[in-house]
Amino acid sequence: MRTGYAIIIVSVLISLALYLGKYMLLTVLLSLILGTAYSLPPFRLKRFYFWAAFCIIAVRGLIVNLLLFLHFHFNLNGQQDIPTIVWLLTATIFVYSIVIAWFKDIPDMAGDRQFNIKTLTLRWGAKQVFFIGNGLISLGYLGLAIAPFVLNLSINKSLFSIAHLVFLVALWLAIAKTKLQSQASVRQFYLFIWILFFLEYATFAAVCF
Repeated sequence: MRTGYAIIIVSVLISLALYLGKYMLLTVLLSLILGTAYSLPPFRLKRFYFWAAFCIIAVRGLIVNLLLFLHFHFNLNGQQDIPTIVWLLTATIFVYSIVIAWFKDIPDMAGDRQFNIKTLTLRWGAKQVFFIGNGLISLGYLGLAIAPFVLNLSINKSLFSIAHLVFLVALWLAIAKTKLQSQASVRQFYLFIWILFFLEYATFAAVCF
């Protein structure tokens, strides 16, 4: 625990010492506040499924994407407008963040029950949370596959659409192989969702180039 605290304190001090602009500072401060409230007493919001999801969604879905974009965009050309493609990325990561917030609790139901951490998985059951979460991602992929032909986006539309259809098939194959009764299988699936999460950033970057 002492090592963990030391790493966090050093990281915070470095982040605050390197002042790179108001948007970057706001990103660090908001992430720090929500991360602390999520993890530490007296709040320890990770105990409550709504507030745990809120913290993860707010940081990964909104703060990181929008404020970091504004940081780089504003420093390069002084403009503060956010293009449609960045809003689309933000919405996509928003959905991922919801699902990640839910799925992280499935492998540790016994521990959460022991320490009275009221997760959505304990309230609804692993099977239902797994089904709803993957349904959200699947609908997101279908929406993203259609989006380039509906929205006015200056991107490689075919690559964007095909990539998300490939992600959708990969997701369904992973679902078919996952056994909810096996912690190892669920953990492997959870890590796969993170791979898809980061591939999303790579895909958005590739189609914009």
